[in-house]
Amino acid sequence: SSSPEISLEEHKKTLSEIPCYWKPPWQKSRWHRRIHLEDLRVGQKLQGAIVQELLEGRTGPKLFFDVGIGRTDSEGRWSIVNVMLRLERGKESVTKKRIVRLRKKEFVELWVSRIQLDCARVEVCLDEDSIKKYKSSAPKIPV
Repeated sequence: SSSPEISLEEHKKTLSEIPCYWKPPWQKSRWHRRIHLEDLRVGQKLQGAIVQELLEGRTGPKLFFDVGIGRTDSEGRWSIVNVMLRLERGKESVTKKRIVRLRKKEFVELWVSRIQLDCARVEVCLDEDSIKKYKSSAPKIPV
C-alpha cells in the first residue's frame, strides 16, 4: 500500500490554509489568529503595538506596528506584515512627544487606509476620518 500522491500545487494550497497565530502584548494569555493580508480591507479597524520608529524617513517620519497581519509565500510559509503610520513632517520635538504618547498606550487603535498587495505594504491612520483623505486623493502615477 502506497501513500496517496498529491501535486505540488495542492500541497502549497494546504500549507497556505494552515493558520498562523500571534499574541498581542496587551493580552497576556490569549493567542489570536493572524489576518491574511489578502483578507484585509480599507477602513478595517485594528489594534497594534509599536515595533519600530523611523524618524528620518525619506518621505517623513513613520511608525511601524504589529497588528496581527501576515502573508504566505509561494511555499505556504507565513511571514509577519507590519503596518506603517505616516507622521506629519514638523518639528522633531513634536514628533518625538507624539511617539512617546503612543508608546505609553497599552495598544493603539488604527484604521487601514491603503493596501498594496504586490509589495505587502499596509498604511494606517489614527482615526477613521483620515481614511476619507486617502480615498478621495487621485491615484499616484509614476513618472
